[in-house]
Amino acid sequence: MPSDFKRGPRLRDPDALARFRLEHLNEPCDLCELRPGVEVHHRNYRSRGGDDVPENLLWLQPLPGMP
Repeated sequence: MPSDFKRGPRLRDPDALARFRLEHLNEPCDLCELRPGVEVHHRNYRSRGGDDVPENLLWLQPLPGMP
């Protein structure tokens, strides 16, 4: 049975990601609050329709074992 659900266009803003990085330099990781964050991640994955807006972004430290 086909679905009638269609996702709206996702907000894609590479400049917003760059601004978010600059604004959060030297701030702690949003999860552990111990080590400095260095990577931007999305709360709602981009593949699932997550937008590039500050409310959907997290500032995280790298995962252990990741370069």
